[in-house]
Amino acid sequence: MTNKETIAVVYRVISAYPFYAKHITDEMVEDMIREWHEGLKNIPPNGVMEAVTMLITENQWMPTLAEVISKILDIQYGTEDDIIIALDRAISRSSLYIIFGEVTDEQRQGFERLTPFQKLIIQSPYEFNMWLTKDHEWKRERVRRIKREISFGRHQDYLNGKQPDVIGNGFNVFKALEDRKNGKDQ
Repeated sequence: MTNKETIAVVYRVISAYPFYAKHITDEMVEDMIREWHEGLKNIPPNGVMEAVTMLITENQWMPTLAEVISKILDIQYGTEDDIIIALDRAISRSSLYIIFGEVTDEQRQGFERLTPFQKLIIQSPYEFNMWLTKDHEWKRERVRRIKREISFGRHQDYLNGKQPDVIGNGFNVFKALEDRKNGKDQ
């Protein structure tokens, strides 16, 4: 988003809440524009405006930048429950049975079929194997954590639609254990 587009978004939000508009100074508006531009600069403007429009029609109170980013993620990927349902379906098709500590070829292939966003949530075939054994609150917290990391800019590409094909290149403890078991450990 350009600075001009950010200004339009900020004034759209302020004008939708006239009670706040009476109490906001020009200096506060400038600070808000600067902060919102920093948080939204890598996001396409139509996605931001769609999220703002939805929040204005839903919320009684003026939305924060974090709420706007969260709504953008909800629009792109669905709510936490939508994401959990999609993952449960994908995993249940690949996991006919669960063997603790082992991953079947079907589960490994099912993990590879996950989208890059889903691979942020489930980071290894082992986690893919164990997902169905977790309770709903655990799953919800995992999804919430990833969405929060994205909204804080850790995975900025997911906000602007430029998702990487490969997730991470760090050390995977589950893969290391698997390699050791198969005699591939150094």
